[in-house]
Amino acid sequence: GAPGLVGGQVVDLECEGKEVDLETLEYIHLHKTGALLKACVRTGAMIAGANEKLLQALTTYAEGMGSITALAWVSIASHIWPDPEIIIN
Repeated sequence: GAPGLVGGQVVDLECEGKEVDLETLEYIHLHKTGALLKACVRTGAMIAGANEKLLQALTTYAEGMGSITALAWVSIASHIWPDPEIIIN
């Protein structure tokens, strides 16, 4: 919804071509890649019958992996495609 994946995308688009602070960057990663991974991990866990404590641990894991994955992509992409326009488009 708006505060989740869509919100992360909106902030990402608003920041395009600008320098952003760490808090904004973390928000974007948490609400884009992190939101997608969190949905996948939690859904699988719920289907498997995970309890609330495990769901919370998996949520923390998925959010962290979302940030790491997004940062890794930016780092790798910037070395493969040195022209930022190619990465964005």
